[in-house]
Amino acid sequence: VAVARFSCKAFYRPVQKSEQDFRLFAPNRCLNGMKEEYSEALTKCCQNKYICAQMCGADLQLCFESYWECAERECAQFKEQKRECLGDAGRNDVRFLMNHSSGRGLGANSPKSEDICGNYLSLQQQTCDCVPEAEHEKHLKKRLEDHLRLHEPKLLNEKGRLKDKRLWKDWKGKRPEMFMRLFTKAKDTVVDIVDFPNQPPKKSSKDEGAEL
Repeated sequence: VAVARFSCKAFYRPVQKSEQDFRLFAPNRCLNGMKEEYSEALTKCCQNKYICAQMCGADLQLCFESYWECAERECAQFKEQKRECLGDAGRNDVRFLMNHSSGRGLGANSPKSEDICGNYLSLQQQTCDCVPEAEHEKHLKKRLEDHLRLHEPKLLNEKGRLKDKRLWKDWKGKRPEMFMRLFTKAKDTVVDIVDFPNQPPKKSSKDEGAEL
């Protein structure tokens, strides 16, 4: 899978927008595939891939790996039909980060490489703020403490700071994974579950002209 990651201009680094400024979203179902029972089983994986794609600083490889770990786990329940389920998982993986279905059968259209990266970077751009590089860690820590204040206040002290300094140290170099775990855990309150259409939105004549 292609490596794609949002970046800021020189001397600036990306951080997750505050939860007040940006709400994550995910589909209420997997959009492509052959069987409804597989789609239902994989819903959590499809939702989590969108959460991952909206974790500022995450790269596409992280989302690819986390999606397939989930898919392997969920498809295991089908035993003899596991291969079929994984086939449907392949029609919903991180290549498919669009807001509509690309088809439910074997003929589902696979996006082009440039579209895969473009869709991913578009999601990243929506969820990232750029801050001075020297203040990057300070802003990341503030985002963490803001999140915990809303969803797990017991992890903060009376001053609203982290109680356990190891939590911060243990995730050094893996901040996107840290935020992904926290947002996934709090999915019911921090993610808007939306209904994506089965077909792409129709282009207006103005849009079509812009592509020429």
